Amino acid sequence: MWTSCLSVDLRDGTLKKHAELLTGRTWHGACLLQNKIFVAGGHNNELQTVENGEYYDLQQDKWVEFFQYMDDYVENITLVEIRQRFIFAFGGKNNDGETPSKEIVRRFDSLRWEEGW
Repeated sequence: MWTSCLSVDLRDGTLKKHAELLTGRTWHGACLLQNKIFVAGGHNNELQTVENGEYYDLQQDKWVEFFQYMDDYVENITLVEIRQRFIFAFGGKNNDGETPSKEIVRRFDSLRWEEGW
């Protein structure tokens, strides 16, 4: 699975390697909030859903695990930052490729880290 974190210098097209993710994943969601790159959900090496998330601190070049999901619908989720405080997660599929019977919207509040989603 993908653990690499790369950036591209748009001035000259060079790639720079950064710290690797703690959990290899694919088909995950990602967004930028408060100078951190957040990733959540997706699949691991065994193609099982990954129910945790982590963020990359741009200043420290370090990934940190930060929450657990409350459901299995974490493949192909979309993460959106709102008002420099919240992350909303939309959609998702489970290990069997099924979508939930109702649309699931999850909210993460960066002022209440301990509460998770």
